[in-house]
Amino acid sequence: MLEPVVDGLASLLHVDVLLVVVPDVFRAVRLECLFCIGVIAFWTLSQHIARSTNKDRSAPPKNRAADSADATSAATRRAAGSNANPLQAEVLRNKTKWLTVATAATETKQSPKLAQLRDAAWLFPLLMTLCNVDPSRAVATYREALSAGLDLQRVSRDGLEQILMALVISAARVGNAKDTLWLLRDLGERGLQPEQSLRVSVAKLCMAKQAYQECLAVDNCFTVAVGPRPADRNLLSCLLFSAVECQEYSLCLPLFKELKTTGRPSQKDYWNMIRFASCNSDWMMMLELISDMRDHALEIDNFIYNTALATCVSADRMDAAQSMLEEMSCVGGVTDVITYNIVIKGYAKLGDVDNCFKLYDAMLTHGFEPSSITCGILLDVCINDSQLERASEIFNSMSAAGCAMNTVIYTTMIKGFARAGKVDDAMRIYSQMAENDAPADLITYSVLLKANCDAGRLEVALVLLKAMQEANLQPDEVIFNNVLAGCGQQGNVKLAKMLYQDMVTSGVRPSNATFSIFIRLYSHCEQLQEAVDMIRTEPALHKIRIEPRIYFQLMQSCIRSRQGKRAVDVYERWLDDSQQQATFLSGSALGMCVKLNMFETAVELLEVAAARGARVEARDAQMVLDGALRKRKTHCAELCAAAMRSLGIQTDEA
Repeated sequence: MLEPVVDGLASLLHVDVLLVVVPDVFRAVRLECLFCIGVIAFWTLSQHIARSTNKDRSAPPKNRAADSADATSAATRRAAGSNANPLQAEVLRNKTKWLTVATAATETKQSPKLAQLRDAAWLFPLLMTLCNVDPSRAVATYREALSAGLDLQRVSRDGLEQILMALVISAARVGNAKDTLWLLRDLGERGLQPEQSLRVSVAKLCMAKQAYQECLAVDNCFTVAVGPRPADRNLLSCLLFSAVECQEYSLCLPLFKELKTTGRPSQKDYWNMIRFASCNSDWMMMLELISDMRDHALEIDNFIYNTALATCVSADRMDAAQSMLEEMSCVGGVTDVITYNIVIKGYAKLGDVDNCFKLYDAMLTHGFEPSSITCGILLDVCINDSQLERASEIFNSMSAAGCAMNTVIYTTMIKGFARAGKVDDAMRIYSQMAENDAPADLITYSVLLKANCDAGRLEVALVLLKAMQEANLQPDEVIFNNVLAGCGQQGNVKLAKMLYQDMVTSGVRPSNATFSIFIRLYSHCEQLQEAVDMIRTEPALHKIRIEPRIYFQLMQSCIRSRQGKRAVDVYERWLDDSQQQATFLSGSALGMCVKLNMFETAVELLEVAAARGARVEARDAQMVLDGALRKRKTHCAELCAAAMRSLGIQTDEA
């Protein structure tokens, strides 16, 4: 009868020997001794309480590990109730001891001793505590114990299942998918089947950590370890959302079908499927989902409708988009400016200007104020259809209505005027940009520079180039090439060289287009040697491989200027630079030689081709031979015939 009292005193006094000795003493002693023993026990207990109080007052604040353990103490107490298993009871009974050991293992990163790792009775309470304190360390310690030779055959099945479940939950809680997967496989290898409720819990934990790929992978592991997934709505919703987030689109339809077997999917589930249909441009599925939601009396908000509209537009199904827009107008409260912009953009993509403006008028009729995006779409479709006057009307009306005009809108209008050759109007819009605090960007300057250079207004182009640099916008290769082309039109070699130097100094690499511009410039100014020197040095300096067309252009320019020797030098340079034998000595170059009576140059080109193994069309070589004979150039004809024989071309001398 007194044994429970003694057991309690022994536990409080930490005197383990009382658990064994005192019950036997009580059987032997007289009743008179009970009072004395009770007084001694009470005094000892008072002293213990006093010491504990003083220790608590002088103790340092708890560390984070202790706080974490205290946060889970409620769950531990519940677990250690009347139905608690021995492992849980041990952790609760010696919580301070195991918390101290776990804290030391976490802070020092030192592994337990080999004998301790092999002792399940010592190891499992530590693992249970580490699951609350440091889940990653808990899994690592379990791995070390297996490597150290922990014999799990001597552990009860319930104890092993309990510790492995605790490890799985703790690893999933901190988003450690790799350890979660490994533990699930370990469960399966040991013939332990986790409950399906654990599957749902792990899925939710992965979702909370945004570990979507891991959520799907863990579910696959459960399928292998436990079997098919249960018809659980929460689990299937988590998996569907994860599949959409990970773009694992092959899983979406099967998961949604499973979800429908559990009852009506929620609005969020339908939204996930709408995202799936949108990403796959599946407009038919989109319409089916919208119809399904309507049949189930689920709210279809503006965002869902607009997403469906955008999918139809993306698939060029303007008939379906128009029908949906009419349906939205009947529902009421689900249309907005974005709705109309989506459909207008669809018609603009098809070049249907009239339907764009019909929808624009409908937008105004329903009281929606056009946005800058509306203006940009309408301007773009008008300019692409060469309807500049209509574009100007929209631009002026929206500007007068106070619509926010941004850089893109201004640039679109500038592009329209530039394309129509109305450079003054383009510059006028550029001036309005500065007045309305809409900064010009790289595209704006590129369009204006080209328009002015094409119009021969090089001075204005240089002013724009300077303004661009002052705005901290770095001109690219296209912009420099446009200004260089303007220099070519005016034959301004000096300015072109200065711009080229600025170009390379600013880190912009020239291109084949740049060299083509300089060939035209030097040819126009009769300075072809400058062009030859540039092609010889600059490409190698900037690590640019010259395209065959550049050599051909330079060779043609030399022939046109009757500089035959230089043309042959360029052709030889071309052959030297080619990885494969050049095959461009055709009718264009040879025909120009014949036309200009430059038979000596034509024959030299044929001889070089023969000596270097290049291929020449028979008809082109025959054209040179026939021309030489016709002009009574006997010596040239003989040399041409010899070159043709070297090329393996049969002569057809008349």
